[in-house]
Amino acid sequence: RLEQALAAEKELTASLQQRLAAAEALAASLQEQARVTADRLADAERSRAADSEAAEHLAAEVSKREAAEQALAKERMDAEDQRQDLQDKLDEAEQKWEEAEARAEALAARIAALEKQDLQHKLQEAEQKRGEAEARAQALGERVTTLEKEAVEQAERKQNGLADSDQGAHLHPTSPPFGENSEEFDLPDFVWSCGNSEVMAFVHKLVEENEQLKKHQRSQTVAKSLPFTFPPAQGPDAPTVPTFDVSDRVSAENAIAFAATVSEHDGHQIKPLLTLFEQHSETLSVCSQVCTALETLTFTDQGNRKAIADAGGVESILDMLKRFKDCDAEQLRTGVDALWNLTFNDEAVDRATEAGGIELVAEVMRQHPDMADLQSGACAVLLNLAVREPNRLRILQDGTARLISAAMQRHSGVEEVLEQGCQALYMLAYHPDLRPHVLASNGAAAAKLAMESKHVSGRAQKWGKYLHEVLE
Repeated sequence: RLEQALAAEKELTASLQQRLAAAEALAASLQEQARVTADRLADAERSRAADSEAAEHLAAEVSKREAAEQALAKERMDAEDQRQDLQDKLDEAEQKWEEAEARAEALAARIAALEKQDLQHKLQEAEQKRGEAEARAQALGERVTTLEKEAVEQAERKQNGLADSDQGAHLHPTSPPFGENSEEFDLPDFVWSCGNSEVMAFVHKLVEENEQLKKHQRSQTVAKSLPFTFPPAQGPDAPTVPTFDVSDRVSAENAIAFAATVSEHDGHQIKPLLTLFEQHSETLSVCSQVCTALETLTFTDQGNRKAIADAGGVESILDMLKRFKDCDAEQLRTGVDALWNLTFNDEAVDRATEAGGIELVAEVMRQHPDMADLQSGACAVLLNLAVREPNRLRILQDGTARLISAAMQRHSGVEEVLEQGCQALYMLAYHPDLRPHVLASNGAAAAKLAMESKHVSGRAQKWGKYLHEVLE
């Protein structure tokens, strides 16, 4: 039994040793697995740290890219703003160019019309002077014929001994009054020796008048050839007419006579003219003649326009239109035409606006719809005033644009009314936000009317086409 127990114990011990060896092997295996796992964990930690670093780097790159995109977006916005600003400036420049072109066309048309009127006036004067000269020549010829007969009769009486001593005393040669180099000296000898005091007085007077006329013509030729206007000069050799004296009240007749003599070179007469405006503000005939003089001074002279505006001339003209709006249209026309010339000056435009020029011109148009020249001049004034944006709105809102269309309809046969009307409506319709108002003011019908007109120069048709295109 003891041996069996020992054998069993040995077997148990061997079994335990095997199990212990197996446990040690298992422990070694577990330790190896733990080491491998620890290595893997270390690798994983290193990989996580690397991934974290990469993520931080990527986040930094993303932030940089977002900042760059924001900067680029801002630059694009700035560039777009600059582009829009440049576009606005370009549109404004194009608008100003169109307005300047329109005003230049209007001025050219005005100058052409006035030159035509001036030429016709000069032609009439020349015809009148030619008629007077022919009448004088005929009268002188008849008188010369009579003197020839008298000379022949006197010679016959002298030969026959019938001439008395008194006649002989009157037949001595009379010296010509202008020297041998004068054209007037080239007359038959019997004229100088006729002995008739009435004939000699007539010849002297005729020669003096011819000489004065030639001097006047020479002075006018010199004045027109000068590229500038002389300032008022003092002394007997002054190159211009002395400044008109208005220190005392001038009669209406003298005021009209003086204003009628003013030429484009008489800028020094501006203050006297405006003083006459004040002295005779209640007399339409004087105011009208003064406006004619102001119109003459401002055809092309910007300096005169500014001087008149600075001296209150714009307000004086508008006051005249307001006071006499119901009176003779022909006399009011001179005020409208003078205002037309003046409003080519920007300061005059502002002064006319402040003084209610748009409303006053519109009222004159309403009062005198049948006066074509007044209507065309009024359209031209509104065209010049429309260079200011607030004025364009006022012209459309108070119905003045309808007056322009109505004038074109009423005077469809007058080219200047069609041309000036189209230019004024074009100035308004050029701005897209105002085109509906121009269309509502019968602008399309006015454009069609001008396009279909038959005037030879083609100016009305051209501006009618421009207006039609911009309204389309």
